[in-house]
Amino acid sequence: LELELELELELELELELELELELELELELELGRPVSWLFLRGLRTLGVRVILRPRKNNQETYRMFRILDESLELNRRLAGVVTLIARSDTNLASQIRRAGVSVALNLAEGNGRAGKDRIRFFRMARGSAMEVETGLRLAEIWGNAEPSALSGAQESADNLCRMTAGLVRT
Repeated sequence: LELELELELELELELELELELELELELELELGRPVSWLFLRGLRTLGVRVILRPRKNNQETYRMFRILDESLELNRRLAGVVTLIARSDTNLASQIRRAGVSVALNLAEGNGRAGKDRIRFFRMARGSAMEVETGLRLAEIWGNAEPSALSGAQESADNLCRMTAGLVRT
């Protein structure tokens, strides 16, 4: 029995399955097209654990694009603010900058992952956004920058905290 399927597989190894081998594999399929249940049953017969995941829909892709875009906007706004804060507190400025970069990088990496791993990266991004928010409030409290200079970055960080909270729930 030969089946031709066009599937997007998230596997790093190409495996050849032989009926004589006992296999303990986990195969994750992101389905974009209908797959024959006979094919899936055949994989299960070989000992392959099959996990089916629905293909990402356009709404999820659009939402992720908006969040990544917002994280880049946060970093644009932080560039000037961090320079201003660094005049009086280089450590705080460095921490805010690293947290801002962490938001964007964790969102991007999480977007490329699946399952619990994906959620873990989104949680780290949310934590970093909260860190930026707190760092900016500290800069204001300690007089490192005027509130008007921080408002754009604070707004962006606040938006990201809300947006990433939604990602963690999905």
